[in-house]
Amino acid sequence: MHRARLLALLTVALAPLLLWAPVAKADDAADLDKLLNGIPEVKNGPDPAAEARAAEAERLAQEELGSLPAYIKACRRAVFDLWQPPAKSLKKAPKAKTSFLVSIGDDGSILSVRAGELSGDKKFDQSGLDAIGQVTKFPVPPPGISIEAERGILIELPAKAALARAAGQ
Repeated sequence: MHRARLLALLTVALAPLLLWAPVAKADDAADLDKLLNGIPEVKNGPDPAAEARAAEAERLAQEELGSLPAYIKACRRAVFDLWQPPAKSLKKAPKAKTSFLVSIGDDGSILSVRAGELSGDKKFDQSGLDAIGQVTKFPVPPPGISIEAERGILIELPAKAALARAAGQ
């Protein structure tokens, strides 16, 4: 079996296991609902700079022969470049991480966003959702990756990466 296809199948098979590993435990379902309902819906608006970044991410994804790992990396980069987590959250919890499962259409549009692993810090989690909302379009999924993109691409945003970026690394 082609190595890239095998990796794609493994990624799709293991994604649910990685997606729902809890970081912060809610006391009950009501607390989790309250947290999730407190995150407002983010509307996409035209942003020429974001569109340019998405075009560059798409070009990079296509260059990598359309492999799923390269596509995921391009999608994560598109969000990470726009992500501005609160400095207070980074100082308070430098090991925090938030993630979202983003379902992406054949044209690169966002079909849906679901919370994955939340940090427990509402402002930190909201900053990740805001960054996803600023992406006007993700790279167009290469042939053979459309189904995986529609099922969802896991966008992980670790505080450690934001701290490294702030330090100029």
